[in-house]
Amino acid sequence: MCPDGQGFLPVAAVYGPNAGGKSNLLEALDYVRSAVARPIRLLSASADAPEGDRPSIPRCSAFGFDDVSVAEPTEFELYYRAGEHEYRYVLSVHADEIVSEGLWRRKLGASRTAMLFEREDTKVELGPTLRKLVTAARFNPSLPYLSFLCINFDAPVVQEAASWFLDAVFLNYNSSYLERMLEQMLDEGDSREVTRFFARR
Repeated sequence: MCPDGQGFLPVAAVYGPNAGGKSNLLEALDYVRSAVARPIRLLSASADAPEGDRPSIPRCSAFGFDDVSVAEPTEFELYYRAGEHEYRYVLSVHADEIVSEGLWRRKLGASRTAMLFEREDTKVELGPTLRKLVTAARFNPSLPYLSFLCINFDAPVVQEAASWFLDAVFLNYNSSYLERMLEQMLDEGDSREVTRFFARR
């Protein structure tokens, strides 16, 4: 139970009819998670690596509703909770270039939202909280600014904000092989144990 009285399950499942958008949702979530988490994992132990060795975000393929939307940036917007805060993270990407990015947070139970940073291309504006903690430093514009902060500054607010991206796991069972394997492993008698396992997570 969260401090504001809301309860959340530690595991969520997405299900629905064929062509209902399940895979697109999971791919979008996994893309933005990977875009932030992958550079942190690769560079945390070697933040002083040469610029040429630094990774970039994965290439983003636009969802082609029509000829116009294919040429537009793809925008991801996430609301998530970590610690005693609710975060809003926005990442706008065109192919493999970051167009804009932003991070805001609100203490659970409060109404006021604080801007942590906003980025347009290579220009970054820091909110009051980060302004006190983050010194001016050159960053690789091909990486999310949130990744840069997590790699270079051991500030609790930054580590908490990045924790969702580092800890989240997405499993896509859109595979007939995996489906058959799960059917063979589980039966009706296992449902209570499976429910108990997820409740403990």
